[in-house]
Parts: sequence; structure tokens; C-alpha cells
Amino acid sequence: MTTEERLQRIEEFKKAWNAENAEPEQLNGLAQSIIERITYTREESNIDIDVKFI
Repeated sequence: MTTEERLQRIEEFKKAWNAENAEPEQLNGLAQSIIERITYTREESNIDIDVKFI
């Protein structure tokens, strides 16, 4: 995937996220198109989240 394609997907996600009538399923699909993996570690009340983008 090219940088231009990644940026286009991010813009599509941002546009949908800000839309008043965005469906959760649509947002989920768009998020999955730009995110490869989400991992987290939890130590007591501290949570570290790492998002790996495509």
C-alpha cells in the first residue's frame, strides 16, 4: 500500500467519524482498514495502549 492510499483511508475514516449519521459498523470497517493491531499492557491502574497502523 502506498503512502497516498494510507492517507486516503485515514481521511475517509476522519470524515466518517465526524459525520452525524455514521454507523458503528462503517466506522469499525474503516478503522480496520488503517489499523493492523492494537495491544495493551495493564499494571494496576495504568494502561498502556499501542496502536500499529498499516
